[in-house]
Amino acid sequence: MISKILAFRMSILALALSFNAIAVTAQQVDSTSDASALAVVEKSILAMGGRATWRSFGAATVNAQITPERGPERHVAWSDDWSTGRVRFRRDAVDVQAKHAYIVGSDETQIHKKPDGTPEQLKQDHGIAVLALGYPAPALILSTLKYHCVFHFDQKSGPEVNQAPADTNTIVIAERCPHPVSSAGAATIMWTFSKSTGLPTQVVLPIQGLKTNVIRSQTVIYNTFRSVQGALTPLSLSIRRVSGSVDKVTFDSPVFLDGLSDQTFTTSNQ
Repeated sequence: MISKILAFRMSILALALSFNAIAVTAQQVDSTSDASALAVVEKSILAMGGRATWRSFGAATVNAQITPERGPERHVAWSDDWSTGRVRFRRDAVDVQAKHAYIVGSDETQIHKKPDGTPEQLKQDHGIAVLALGYPAPALILSTLKYHCVFHFDQKSGPEVNQAPADTNTIVIAERCPHPVSSAGAATIMWTFSKSTGLPTQVVLPIQGLKTNVIRSQTVIYNTFRSVQGALTPLSLSIRRVSGSVDKVTFDSPVFLDGLSDQTFTTSNQ
């Protein structure tokens, strides 16, 4: 039973906000973005449908199937809302053995309800990091509009950001965001974009661990995209951890909405 609980916690955490991506930096967040870097970001947003298309959406629901490198397959129901310009999310376990478990979070709080029903307060992950996992387009749009993040060219690579060797067909952009929860006051997200298509190919995100609330660097690799309601969104992705293990995630039945009710993100009596 303990092994099942641990396996679930690992998979729902991966889903919750996952992934391979960020390292908090002590470097101060710059006040302005590099104009050329912003042009790369804008090209990517356009490739995924454009601002006008994404402006018509404020939330999304999807079913996520997680296939760990080790352990049983897991299923989690995702709910994300960015209709107010700030990110709220909920991840509900669908598997029978952990059906009462969930993670609910926002910029102010993050709660993990364990499979045994015990609630656990977590340090909240950065909203952009949460959203970028499944919905890179709105994450990029909200970064400058609401979260005061800045973009710069950054060719940094190596184990600290868990990146693959340099690819001449890709370009790396560093996004730095104010993050009061971080001891450094800022978080860095490393985006990699295709020069030819403009689509993001991977992103390195910051994520808190359930046991230690320590940021772990994990890389999210966008394997395939599909068109949903006129917008391009990831169909499948891989999550590569610093340890080298890889989880496969496939999204099924995505639906974009104007917004989700506040009730979706309540945690009492659930």
